[in-house]
Amino acid sequence: MLYYFDNGPGAPKRWHPLGSDLAAALTQYGTLINERPVGIPKGAQPAAEAAPQHPGLFSTVAARYRREVLPTKGRKTQLEQDPQLDRLVKVFGEMDVAEIEPQHIRQWLDWRAQPDERGRPRRAAANREKALLSHIINKAREWGVVAGANPCVGIRGFKESPRSRYVTDDELRKILSKADAPLAAALRLAYLTAQRPQDVLAMRWADVQNGYLHVAQRKTGTKLRIVVEGKLAVLIGKLKAGPKGEFLIRDDEGNPLTANMLRNRFEKARAAAGVSCQFRDIRAKSATDVGDLETAQRLLGHTQTTTTDRYLRGRVGGVVRPLDRKV
Repeated sequence: MLYYFDNGPGAPKRWHPLGSDLAAALTQYGTLINERPVGIPKGAQPAAEAAPQHPGLFSTVAARYRREVLPTKGRKTQLEQDPQLDRLVKVFGEMDVAEIEPQHIRQWLDWRAQPDERGRPRRAAANREKALLSHIINKAREWGVVAGANPCVGIRGFKESPRSRYVTDDELRKILSKADAPLAAALRLAYLTAQRPQDVLAMRWADVQNGYLHVAQRKTGTKLRIVVEGKLAVLIGKLKAGPKGEFLIRDDEGNPLTANMLRNRFEKARAAAGVSCQFRDIRAKSATDVGDLETAQRLLGHTQTTTTDRYLRGRVGGVVRPLDRKV
């Protein structure tokens, strides 16, 4: 089967099946690019039609993936990957999974990483979609739809620069001074526990038991028991005295804060404070301020200290000592 990747200006970005007959493929190619067919031998067959719907079609496999695999992932991942699936289907939907080759992945990946209309690079988006595409193809192999190797293997993605923002104490105090009570509580809880925003919002009073705050990280499934002592104990005591509600972070009426509510409140507070950062940067600040790599690793929920070390180096750099010798 021959395919043509139409990525011209204003054209639908997808792989078009051209059939297995070279002459017919050239005819179809000429039609697609609005040019006269060239090199058509006498008696050539008409252009091949689009591949029929069958179990091996990428669009069919992607639909099954959406039904069976996507719902098993975290809510945030579902929201991110659902539109990614749509984009992948637009490009590869008419292709048979067994006929997707490494060259197809490379050509699509290079196009996907091109800057958007605002000139912003899309390398990270390309990498994320390639990872999803690879997982879909692996699932197709598990389901017996395709038996060949995964064409994504060996195709290198784009290098991404790790986030290097470190929020200083002064910057955090400025944001806290402009935050309302629920946001201030969320910021302090995130800082003292070094947990992700989604995990902070998910903390319930039922999770505070026997002197521990029990956390099940939604992204990785890692479970932690954070000792309730010191400033964390004081904060939890203040939250306990607030409006009645199931969650630790709640509004004045006891209702839990959603991710959108938290984001909107944070954006207003940081703008008023004149500070440019993201809520997730508080987690990195917390881990950095711990000062002990092993403790930071356990608090973040990383399985290896090397992961934590790379995470922290991107924020404040590694610690080195000068030479201590006379010259």
